[in-house]
Order: sequence, then C-alpha cells, then structure tokens
Amino acid sequence: MTFADLGVILEHLEPAVKNHLWQSTLSASGAAALTLTLRKNHAGARYWVWLAASLKFLVPFSPLMALGSLLAASHNSVVPQSAAYVMMDEVSRPFTQTIVQQLNPIASVSTHSLWPLHLPVLVAAIWAAGCFVVVFVWLASWRKVWMALRDSTPVTETRERRALREVVDISGISAQIRMVSTPSALGPAVYGIHRPILIWPSNISSRLEDAQLQSILAHELCHVRRRDNLTAALHMLVQAIFWFHPLVWWLGSRLEMERERACDEDVLTFTDQPYIYAESILKICEYCVESPLPCISGVTGADLQRRIRQIMTGRAVAKLSLSKKVLFGAAGIAAVVVPILSGQVAQDRSQAALPATDPSPSSFSAVAQKNPGAAGAPRPRFEAFEVATIKPVASEAKTSRFITFQGVNRFVVKDYTLKLLIAAAYNLNPKTISGGPDWIDSDHYDILALSPGDVRPNHDEQMAMLRRLLTDRFRLTFHSEQKEFSIYALEVAKNGPKLKISTLSADTPPVVGPGVVYPQRIVLPARNATMGDFVSLLQRAILDRPVVDSTELSGRYDFDLAWAPDETQFGGELPPASGDAPSPPLFEALQQQLGLKLEARKGLAPALVIDGVSKPSKN
Repeated sequence: MTFADLGVILEHLEPAVKNHLWQSTLSASGAAALTLTLRKNHAGARYWVWLAASLKFLVPFSPLMALGSLLAASHNSVVPQSAAYVMMDEVSRPFTQTIVQQLNPIASVSTHSLWPLHLPVLVAAIWAAGCFVVVFVWLASWRKVWMALRDSTPVTETRERRALREVVDISGISAQIRMVSTPSALGPAVYGIHRPILIWPSNISSRLEDAQLQSILAHELCHVRRRDNLTAALHMLVQAIFWFHPLVWWLGSRLEMERERACDEDVLTFTDQPYIYAESILKICEYCVESPLPCISGVTGADLQRRIRQIMTGRAVAKLSLSKKVLFGAAGIAAVVVPILSGQVAQDRSQAALPATDPSPSSFSAVAQKNPGAAGAPRPRFEAFEVATIKPVASEAKTSRFITFQGVNRFVVKDYTLKLLIAAAYNLNPKTISGGPDWIDSDHYDILALSPGDVRPNHDEQMAMLRRLLTDRFRLTFHSEQKEFSIYALEVAKNGPKLKISTLSADTPPVVGPGVVYPQRIVLPARNATMGDFVSLLQRAILDRPVVDSTELSGRYDFDLAWAPDETQFGGELPPASGDAPSPPLFEALQQQLGLKLEARKGLAPALVIDGVSKPSKN
C-alpha cells in the first residue's frame, strides 16, 4: 500500500468519522441534561448515564441506521447492498467508473495530482501519535502498581483481614477479593478486574481506629461489587481512541466523581457515623497518594473537598420515581429506535432521489437537469467545474483506473485515457469511438476537479460537467453516426422470457444495481427496469462490445441476475471464476434465470467520430 492509497482510504472514512463524532457529542449533551433530572437521586444512576455517554463513542449509530435502511429497502422491494468485498455502482455509471472504481477503491494516486490526500494521512499520523502518548503514560503508571504488587505480601489473619470479614457481615456486601500489604504509599486501592486485589499500605493501619478501618474497607468492597474497574477501563479505551476530544476527558472526571460518590452513599447506608467516615478519608489522604490510574478504584479519588462536604451534610438520597424510571427507559429505547428510523428515512430519500437512466444510449446531448429533492426546491445548475487540474501520468506510474466523486464537490479521475473519458461522458462502449490521434488511446491522465456550490451533483450532472471539460480543455469536437460493429443482440430465448412485471409505480425511477461482486459470483438486481436500462449497463459495464436491444419487450421488470464472470468481462479487471463457481457463466445465466440470450453478430450501433482534439491545456 502506498502513501496515496492510505490517503484515499482515509478520505473515504472522513464523513463517517465526522458523523460519529457529532452523534457522540450530541449523545453526551443529552446525558448531561438527563443527569440534571437525577441530581437528587443516587449517584449510581448518574454514573450509568455518564458511562452510556462514554460508551457511545465506541458504538456508532451506523449499524442501526444500516438496519433501518435494510428494513426500508425490503419494504420498497429494492435489493439492499449486501456484505461483499466489492460493489458495483448504479446503472447510470459508465463502464470504467462502474467496475474499475469499485475493484480498486484504493488504487494508487499520484501525489502531485491529488496533493489534498496528504492532509488525511497527516491527521491520521497525529491521531496515532496521540494514542501512543496516552497509552505510554498509562503504562508508566501501571508499572508503579506492578512494582507495588511485586513487593507486597498476602494479608492473612491480621487486624485488617478481621476488619474485612466484619464489614462483609455488617454490610452484606459479598465480594471475592484478595488482600495484600505493601510498603509503598499507594492505596488503599482495588487493582484488577477478573480477580481483584485490594492493595493496602502496611503503615496506614496504625493511624486508623477500628471504625475508620472498617469504613475504608467498606468503600473498597463497594468498588468491587460495582465492578468499577471494568467500567473505568472501558472509558480509558474511549480516552485512548478519542484523546483529541475534550468532552471525553470531561466525561472521565464526571465518571470518577459519581463513582466515588456512589460508594460513599453505599457506605453511609449501613453506618450512622458520617464524621468517622469523613475523618478516615482525610487520614488516608494525609499518607497516601492518589490512585495512579482511573481504572484502579481507591478511596482518595475525585474532588475530595466536595465529597467530604456531601458526606457531612448527610443529604438524603431519593429513590428513582416511576416517572424517572420511565424517562430512563424511553431514553434507552430512543437510542436504538431513532437511528433505525433515520436509516429508513435516509433509504426512502435515496430511492426517491435516484435519477432515471437515459433510455437512449445513442443520445450525446446534455442530460436534462433532474430534481431529486422535494417539489418547489429546484437544484442548482451544474454546467462546468469551478476548477480542474489535469496531469499526465507517466507510463511507469500507471495503475488501475477509476472515477469517483468524493464528498460534496470533489471529482477524481485516476489513470484514464481520453477515449475512456469520452466513453464515460457520453455513455458509450469505447469500441464505438473512432478518429483522433493515437495518443487518445495511449496517454493517461489524472484529473482533480471541484464542482460549484455546496450541493452534491448527481451522476448526470457530473457527466455534463465532464463533457464541458472535454470541450474546454481537450478542444474535443465530434459527430455521431451509425456504424457496423461486432455487437451482442439481446433477444428472447426459445422458451420465452422469465421476467417478473414490476409492481412499482410507473413514475418510480428504474434501478439496475447497485450489485454485489462476490468471489467467483456476481449478483445484479434490477427494479422497474426496461430492457433499454439493462442493455445500457451490459455494454458499458460488463461486455467488451456494444449491445443492442432486440427483445421487443416494452415493459418494466424486477429481476436478479447471478453469474460467474470470465476474462472478457469488466475490461479484464475482475478475476475470472473457476470451473466450480456457484453460478453459471453470463450467457447461460441469462437463459436460465431471465429467459433471454445474447447473440454475437454484426450490426449497426451508435458511434462517435472525433473531428478534432488536442492535448489538454496547462493548468
């Protein structure tokens, strides 16, 4: 993988990362509002709200939104995008954009033509360095704990062990824990998740009376029962990944405060001497340092002054009322349901926004502007790119080609000849393009162009701007005519068609694809599609020659076609299937599954003849 490959990957990930960050930030804001309603309740309730906000950073909404899209797609009888290692694009895409782009989503891009790809790599490097620093600091702190454990001795029949048993009997807190004594000033603290160890400073017991000793031990047992080390470790993972987000560190302070406050409240439920408990905490703090890591639970954590004040005031903690329990449940349900509904809405909008395919592959005129939005909200006109950079590609640097549209306004072409650009722009098979100098089929170019405005143009609008670029920068002039080629004629097979009439309304845009390319098997769905739509995809994206519709079928159909590819398809970019492929070859699959056939013959097809062209003007 090259430096530019990584840049392409990161740039494609950028929108998803941004969405996840603002969704998590919004969730944390909602958690803050929810904790305000719980300020008079037990700190443990607030702790779980803050923990949910923290874990949201590890759980993106996208899987739930994908589920909503899947449900919506199933409801609308549109095949969802299945999990596979490569995807085919919409029918409106030309051959080299449809398959090659998806077969090579991380194809090498020359850094001099796509210099903006450096920025995502730089950002990723800074992020990785930050993660390393955070983890390194924690490991250094963990080393202190390991050294304390190395020098520790087990606590057996001592005053501390007897006090621990008494606390268990009085409080009813049942926790399996091993107790060790250490000469260091670390602790008291609970270390470990699966098999927790109570680290007890050997010189602290002489400073504590029996009641004080018991209250400190009760506090540590509460940490074990609540599994605070586990939840704190999960938040540390969030901090390591999202170290750059200030909200993550603020959540950590809130979690530590509510964690210690929850243990304080639990201790005060079985002791009527808050003064003794507060005094024991102060004595511990006189001798011991603060716990070196958030995932090591100790009595000295959080805002000590505030904790002592809360302990001494003895404010009664209210139980959760029915209304607040309902609020909790509604918030949890909403966290699951809202992303699913958002996915359904997004799927419905995307289906409504799909542009209809031009049924006439021979039409070279600009495609009329379509409005995929709501009525009364016309789209801006996309007539030309605002700026475009065209760079020749050295012969030794040529790699797999692709066309993609990134974000809102970045149009990227990689390693295309002029003939392939013309085929893409005018919806043609490259073999139907003739005329012009030899370099139109030998010189390769990278293009980076920006579309105007802040609205993403649809495919027809992109191709219209590409046609304008070919005219302005390559000085392309041409005329169209009918010529004889080696073609494929799509005909009805001997036993008649096996096509299902579409149940969608007549004004629903036809969809052929997106399909899925599995190893040794391709699955192509079509909904509300005409034979013209299907033929258009066959000649642009799959077969190596023009395809003519000779079926005389005028309806709209729903079907799925699955076949094993060979070396003549997709410009040789897709590995051919082996003899034991799970699906038949394309020609057999057409007859078996659709009742259609492809006949190789000579015939007339629309052609484009280049009258004039020149190498692109300098940028």
